[in-house]
Amino acid sequence: MLDKLLGDGFPVGTVTLLEEDIHATYARIILKYFLAEGAVNKHAIFLASQELEPKEVLAHLPALVKEDVSELKNSPAEKMKIAFRYSNLPMNEPSVRHEFGHYFDLSSRMSQEILEEINIRCWPRENDFKNKRGYFKNPAYQDLLESIKEEIKSGGYSLSDCHSNSNLLKIGIHGLGSPLWMSNCTKESVNDLNKFLYCLRALLKSALAVAVVTVPTHLYDKPTVNKYRNTSDISLRLQALAGTELEHNKYLADYHGYFHIDKISAINTFASKCGSSIEYMFKLRRKKFIIELLHLPPDLEVSESKNATPTLGCASNATHLLEF
Repeated sequence: MLDKLLGDGFPVGTVTLLEEDIHATYARIILKYFLAEGAVNKHAIFLASQELEPKEVLAHLPALVKEDVSELKNSPAEKMKIAFRYSNLPMNEPSVRHEFGHYFDLSSRMSQEILEEINIRCWPRENDFKNKRGYFKNPAYQDLLESIKEEIKSGGYSLSDCHSNSNLLKIGIHGLGSPLWMSNCTKESVNDLNKFLYCLRALLKSALAVAVVTVPTHLYDKPTVNKYRNTSDISLRLQALAGTELEHNKYLADYHGYFHIDKISAINTFASKCGSSIEYMFKLRRKKFIIELLHLPPDLEVSESKNATPTLGCASNATHLLEF
């Protein structure tokens, strides 16, 4: 569903900003989906995190589902008993099957053999980067940007290289801008993060690479978050219902939060596909993460005052002050 909303996947050479939910639970799942899709397609992976151990994240990637899910959707349903003419009509909207996509099972782990066949690089490295000097006040941003640039050059993912690699590099950065990145809400830290996103975006424009960066934007004010959105190519936002007024809303009981699309890049097109007027919801099941279009049921609860039929004059049997 996410690939369909973005126009058949993440475009090559783009940076996607994924705004985390408060507990970063669902953002971590989407990042695992992104990395798992790259591992199945034998793409190279570059994973950076200060909060989690990158090797542990890769070890808990969801497993590939081998059976065809479309066959389960096309299983014969019960016949309608209202009118026979509607029995042959599809119950749901026809879905377009994408051959390049895969389905994953969150309840099981990916096979180690799949991970051993691809090129994986984790950050931070063993060396100390605290003494690094560069364009950033935070040395972690400087070392991470240099590591990504080195991986693009050494792996042959640069488009300017005459011996460029035909493979794709998938970059995942988890929790960028959190306190564990030695970052805070000061002006220098805000400028460092904005500058890093800008440099990463410029670097990937000439490379066979795509990046997904998760940022805890709830730690920053709204003007700062708008800067981060403008610096990135695609901006996605997760809004969990837990701990909010909508948590006990009976119409949203089947969902775990809102899935907002704040920005979509206009690459190879005249206008970007942006559904700002459409709301999407997400829900987490034992084996999968689902994104659906929000359909609110009709409000059928009517108070007793609304059920009372208004009458006038002598036509009513009830007594009224104006009746005579």
